[in-house]
Order: sequence, then C-alpha cells, then structure tokens
Amino acid sequence: MIALPLMFEIFYNVRKITLFPFKIIRGTTLLFVFLLPVLTVHAQSPVISLDEAVALALKNNRLIESRIIRMSAQKDLKGAAFDPGKTIVSYGTDENNIAENNFPLKVWSISQDFSFPTLYSAEKKARQSEYALSEQELSIQQEKIIREVSLNYVILQTYNEKKQALQLMDSLYTEILASTKLKQQTGYSSQLDVLNAKARLQQLNLELRDVNQQTEALYSTLKLLTGHQNEFLVTQGVNELSLVLREVESTPFVLKLRKEEELLKNSIALEKAKLLPDFFINYFIGTNKFQNARYYQGFEAGIAIPLVVKPFVAKIKAATKASTAASLETEYAIDELKVENRRLQNRRNELLEAISYYHREGKILHDELLRTAQLSWRSGEIDLKTFTLSFENAMAIRFHYLDQLNELNRLTLELNYPVN
Repeated sequence: MIALPLMFEIFYNVRKITLFPFKIIRGTTLLFVFLLPVLTVHAQSPVISLDEAVALALKNNRLIESRIIRMSAQKDLKGAAFDPGKTIVSYGTDENNIAENNFPLKVWSISQDFSFPTLYSAEKKARQSEYALSEQELSIQQEKIIREVSLNYVILQTYNEKKQALQLMDSLYTEILASTKLKQQTGYSSQLDVLNAKARLQQLNLELRDVNQQTEALYSTLKLLTGHQNEFLVTQGVNELSLVLREVESTPFVLKLRKEEELLKNSIALEKAKLLPDFFINYFIGTNKFQNARYYQGFEAGIAIPLVVKPFVAKIKAATKASTAASLETEYAIDELKVENRRLQNRRNELLEAISYYHREGKILHDELLRTAQLSWRSGEIDLKTFTLSFENAMAIRFHYLDQLNELNRLTLELNYPVN
C-alpha cells in the first residue's frame, strides 16, 4: 500500500496527546497489538497467487468437470453414427406352406434393414460436429471460470487495500475523538466538534463493516470457483492484469458459433440423405421332422423409397432456413463483438492514462498531503480539522486510484475472455 509505513507511524504509534503545548507522545505497544492478529492469520493461512487460484479452478471447478463429462459423452456418441438397427430373427409355421412330404414347414428367418450408405456418412459428420461443439463449450466454460476467478481475486485485493486504509482512518478518528473530548473539558473545543468526530467514526465503522462483508463474500465465491475450501489469503497489492490481444474470430465464443453453423449444415445433409432409399435383406430356411423331410432355403431383398416426399422436403427447407439464420446471427455477433471490443479498448486506454497520471503525480500528491499534514500537525500550524481534511483528501486520491484499477482489470478480462 502506498505510504503505508508513514501512515502507521502517524496513526498507530500514539500513546498520549497533550494540549498545552500540543504534542503527540508515541509508543510501540499499540502497533504490535494491531499487527499481531495479522501476523497470526498469515502464519496460519497460506497465500495463494492469482495463477495458483486459476490453476485450482481449472482443476477442481465442478462446472468444468461437468463440461468434460458432456464432451466425453459426445465422443462416445460418435460411435453410434452407423446404426442399422436391430437384426430380426423369427420362427413360424403355416399349414398352407406344405413340403413335398405333405407336412407343413417350420421356417426360421433372419432379416436386417440398412439405410443408404450416404446417410451413415452424414450421421457421422453430424456427430463429429456435435463433439467439436462440445469442445468449444468446454473452452468457453474454462475461460468463463478464469475470468470470474481473476475478477474476484483482484477485487478482493482492492477491498483488502481499502480495508487497511479504513482501519488507519478508524484509528485516527478514535484519537481525534479522545482529543476533542479532552479539549472540550478545558474549553478549547465545542460539543459540535465532538459530535462531528463521533459521526465520522460511526460512518467509518459502517464502511469497515461493509468492506468486511464484501471481503467474506469474495472469499466464499473464490472458494466455490476454485474448489478450495480451506482458508487462504490473496497476495498483497493489486494485480494490474495484462491485455492478451487476439483476433475476435479465434475466440472460443466465435468458434462455438461457427461449430453451430457447421452442425446445422450437416443437419441439412442428413435430412437430404433420408430421402435416399433404404434396403432390407431376409434369409430363411424351412423344414419339418417327418419322413422324407428336407431343407428349403430362401433369400429376399428389397428397397424402400419414400412415396410421400413432402415431409422430407419440409424438414430440408426448415434445416436450410435454420442454417441461414444461424449464419446471419453469427456474423452479427462477430460485428457486435468487434464494436464492443473497440469501446472497451477506448475506455481501457482512458483508464491507463488516468492510472499513469496517478503514478506520475497523484501518488506524489497523496504522499505530500500526508507528509505536510504530519509536519504541520506536529508543529501546531494546523488544527485537527485541517489535519483530518488533508488526510481524507489523500485517502480519496488513493481510493479513486483503486477504483480505476478495479475497472481497468474488469475491462481487461472482458477483452481477454469474451464469453457472451
């Protein structure tokens, strides 16, 4: 955190305040007591980096595991492309079917239906398209998890930074309140000053409570995403995520749209193949158990053609229109994504300039406000009201920078992982 050692020195090392002359007497006990819980937490809970959190999520997340299983199921279905149906084995007798020995024949037969080979080829292509589509759905789910883990991680880092700053401000206003009450007893401060200090301290308590709740919620979300249920900490500071440039057409989202187009086109070929004739073959053998019995064999083959083609033509037309509509939607989605990317990049460039300004001048102003306020306060040149105003101005600069960095990271993730 920017100027953290300086702020600890100002606000957490105060042992006593005297009014005449105005003086701050410093010690070391409070600082140690404040840091002890932090050190204990760090000793007990491991620190997980952003890369480690992403790796855990890719390994343990149940939504990704579900997609892997679905993809495996589609791979299994590729073997079902050639499906001629069940083979029929039958037995029968007919008193009208008389053998040469004047007794009825008992007939066993085996038959099988087959579709035109083109249908099996079209079915295979459709199955392959469904499997390829499931691969892209897995990639989208993985990128979605990476995006969510990364965003929650950097937001959590931001809240940790704000929490530390708010704790420093809370300690400051606790000292201010004590000092104001003491000055009121001697007539150098009014009841209004005491009330203002109390109001600000209560507001800080509410802000700290809100930050703590948000922090707990973010940790819970990260545990759910990563499948890591043990307590852990994120790294200090806030990661500034890098932009990964790639063509819109190469993103899993667009590749998925292309695979959906391909599947619909294969569906057209499949419906057309259903217009082709089917075949069937039947082999049978008959005999009986009486004297002079013999075996009679036979073979039958046939072809099935659609006499009513209207249902088939309707399905082909519907599949063709669905494919055309999907192509239009894909092209529109690609253009829309390009427009959105340009908007996000323009906004990201604005934030980069603002953050660069903070590093060039804002941070210097932040540090100088704190330094000057400290020196002026110690020398008695300013009162506590002016001191706290300077301090909160410095904190506002810091908080604004953290908010901008937060938005920058969010935009970067949206550009890196478009998962519409």
